Amino acid sequence: MDNLVPASKVCQKYNISRRTLNYWLNDGLPCYRLGYRLLRFDMEAVNGWIRQNNK
Repeated sequence: MDNLVPASKVCQKYNISRRTLNYWLNDGLPCYRLGYRLLRFDMEAVNGWIRQNNK
């Protein structure tokens, strides 16, 4: 949980749009919701989810 990054860093790392990230969130991408619109992502969990779901 020490490696929390904002959505923009996830989009930049995987070269995806924010819309694609939202689709992934609806499909179960793990995130931490720190407020109504404030999301943070654990990069290790994101990497594992992507490998598991072949995205």
